[in-house]
Amino acid sequence: MQILTSLRSLLLGSVALLIVSPLGAQLIGTAGNYGAFAGSTVTNTGSTLILGGLGVSPGSAITGFLAVDGGPGLFTGTLSQANAVATQAHIDIVASYDALAALTFDTDLTGLDLGGLTLTAGVYRFSSSAQLTGTLTLDAQ
Repeated sequence: MQILTSLRSLLLGSVALLIVSPLGAQLIGTAGNYGAFAGSTVTNTGSTLILGGLGVSPGSAITGFLAVDGGPGLFTGTLSQANAVATQAHIDIVASYDALAALTFDTDLTGLDLGGLTLTAGVYRFSSSAQLTGTLTLDAQ
């Protein structure tokens, strides 16, 4: 089972930043309550536990979660699909992304399998895709 906890992954276009630090938590605003949040679609295909809320905006599609469509995925927080709460979280994510995108990244993880890694405090960049097969540990120390 994959367990996701407060993953601060901000996605816009084809570039993603992963912020592992208390600073990331402060900047993300209302989106900080989500374990997973997307702009268009959240799709789960396996036995997943998300510690936190699950949201999507401006899109509305969420699949593969017990509370949504009987799928195998679980989450412990609130579900927000294309409503005012999700819209505000999306606005906060975009504002956070704009502030954080100006930071110099420490490591480019493009194309790597993140399973088994422990990422300490820093700014990580993905210029395209990365894979996750296994446990990714975020340790802001």
